[in-house]
Amino acid sequence: MVAHGHYTHTLALFSYGAEDARYGPQSREVAGEAKTAGMETRTFVSPGTAHDWHTVNFALKATLQFVSGRWRLNG
Repeated sequence: MVAHGHYTHTLALFSYGAEDARYGPQSREVAGEAKTAGMETRTFVSPGTAHDWHTVNFALKATLQFVSGRWRLNG
């Protein structure tokens, strides 16, 4: 990402389960690389879940709430 330019005005959202030993570390690494490349990043960690649909459910709720608040879609 860094090699292709500085990504200003870019928001990257990451989410993973707290118990996800395989993809959690990768998500943290990519989030760090995105931040280094100039992106604004947010990471949402699902407590007590791993790489499963409980994490997906958590991630969808958390990221949609964040984005809708940021874009002032909450009313």
